[in-house]
Amino acid sequence: MRRLLIAGSVLVLAGCGGLTEADTKACGDGRKLVAYALSITDVAPEEVVGTMTDAVGDRLRTTASEAGDEGVKNALSALEKTMTGFRPTQVTVTGDTIAEQYLAKVESDRQRQENVDKLEAALRQQAKALNEVCGT
Repeated sequence: MRRLLIAGSVLVLAGCGGLTEADTKACGDGRKLVAYALSITDVAPEEVVGTMTDAVGDRLRTTASEAGDEGVKNALSALEKTMTGFRPTQVTVTGDTIAEQYLAKVESDRQRQENVDKLEAALRQQAKALNEVCGT
């Protein structure tokens, strides 16, 4: 009787909330792409981050289309929208004197770093959502 209950429980659990092989692959690919993106945001200048977001966004779109589970698909699509929505800030260096130009450059650099920091925070938050959907 006990074995019958255990076997029944396993069958019920296997049918509830399990991810298909395609979804598991999509989760793994999504995690790898997010890890790659986060590693780039830590060290690269904003122009490189902008190029990376375009490439990773395209890969995430493909990965999301291969997923069958709506939760996985939505999490990957949210990541893709974040990546493709990133736009580098324009460098502005204006002023009549060297001091004014220097201050404008410092402010421009601060805004550019803030832009990358916002992207990184969004990626970390969405990576957590992907992990919840994927079961890790």
